Amino acid sequence: MSASSTQVQTRDLEAAVRLERYLMLQDKVRQQAGIVQGLNDQLRLLGQEKASLVGDVSLSQASQGRLLELDDEINRLVALQTKESVRLREMSAKLAEAMEAVNAVQAKLFDTASSVITNLR
Repeated sequence: MSASSTQVQTRDLEAAVRLERYLMLQDKVRQQAGIVQGLNDQLRLLGQEKASLVGDVSLSQASQGRLLELDDEINRLVALQTKESVRLREMSAKLAEAMEAVNAVQAKLFDTASSVITNLR
């Protein structure tokens, strides 16, 4: 086995590993986006419930209590949604870096293959 052949195989392996990492990160980003979307949906529903209570001119004590519960739940979900959104942004940045790494390895692989072909001529 020649040195060029070994180089190509090494780069093939590196490309496969980097691509697998990218695909795993992509899957995690999708899952995280689903978590954030779920939190957004919950916040929307709680906001709608709160709006219907606030629109009621004669709030009963039970309604006032529910309004306070909604405020607490909304505040909790907003904090969680913010945390999960930051996590999603960080994961998306890692995904972009992983894609750049895949592209770099592919470029090296192409260059190595071109060199091998040139040397064969």
